Amino acid sequence: TRNSLISGAILLLLVIGVVYRSLRIKKRDNALLSKQKTEIEKQKEIVESQKTAITDSIRYARRIQSAMLPPDTLFNEIIPEGFILYLPRDIVSGDFYWIREINSGKIIIAVADCTGHGVPGAFMSMLGMSLLSDTFNRCADKYGEDGISPYQILNDLRERIKDSLRQTGRDGEARDGMDMTVCIIDKNSRRILFAGANNPVYLVSNGELAELKGTRNPVGIYLMEKPFETSEHLAAPGTMLYMFSDGYADQIGHDGGKFLSKNLKKLLAEISNRDSGEIKDVLYKRHCEWRGEEEQVDDILIIGIRL
Repeated sequence: TRNSLISGAILLLLVIGVVYRSLRIKKRDNALLSKQKTEIEKQKEIVESQKTAITDSIRYARRIQSAMLPPDTLFNEIIPEGFILYLPRDIVSGDFYWIREINSGKIIIAVADCTGHGVPGAFMSMLGMSLLSDTFNRCADKYGEDGISPYQILNDLRERIKDSLRQTGRDGEARDGMDMTVCIIDKNSRRILFAGANNPVYLVSNGELAELKGTRNPVGIYLMEKPFETSEHLAAPGTMLYMFSDGYADQIGHDGGKFLSKNLKKLLAEISNRDSGEIKDVLYKRHCEWRGEEEQVDDILIIGIRL
């Protein structure tokens, strides 16, 4: 009986020791977890504060970028029957548009898609807008406003972009630039002068779409550089002219595939007989339906002009 009691007491003491040790370890672990949780919450607050500050800065940058874009009132005054579908991917955009009335019946309009999107694209777009305005003024001084041709603007702008970004063509050098279309439109005669850097424009009349292709060169440094060229076209009354970036056609849908240019062409041919505001609504709705729950992959810009 004595030996049993001693053995039981020893076993009980061992059990108490194990339980006590486990409780100490658990208490220590809980304290460590509590400390880690506090540190994680502190880091989360720092990250959220930094994110808020960065987002606020980008939103303010959007105000500056928007101020540099032509105001809607100017666009509607110069082009009463037209629309702008402008959907930046990341608050600020690498796409931009530029418009100037040369005289009472003639306008010049440009649409550009800069390298990148978000903040890097926005820096390029603001550089592009500034240089484009200055290039137009230089060409106007050199050739006279009535003598300006789109290819002159693209050629001069390319040289100025290369100078501004110090592009020389060396290996490992940044090759930032932009794809662009420039049109000079005579609203009275419907005569169009067009030059493009990689991007085309579409003309839709009576359900038929014609594509005006640009030069396969960007506005910027390029290995196989060649001069831009201007082509002239006379549009039928009521023709819709479309200038755009590649964001709409490159959007990924719910099935994992891109929307593609062929589907954009088909859609524009079907809806171009409608009012310009309705065309914009259909394009936006179709984009949302195609995208579904997918994220927007690039900045989107489409401008439509009724001639």
